[in-house]
Amino acid sequence: MYDLEKQLNPKHFFRANHQYIVNIDSILFLENYFRGKLILRLNSNAELTISKNKVPILKSWVGK
Repeated sequence: MYDLEKQLNPKHFFRANHQYIVNIDSILFLENYFRGKLILRLNSNAELTISKNKVPILKSWVGK
């Protein structure tokens, strides 16, 4: 997964967690979760939990 992440444009792709890399165009919205975490809702009806350590990075990436 690390090698794939390095090949993708960081303006369009974000490593959400150990299993998922997300395209910015697939994000519907971000929703606050408990203990500083976020739920990332995607247009594929998927939900990903974003750790509190990655929340500031994700918000900066999407421009929030």
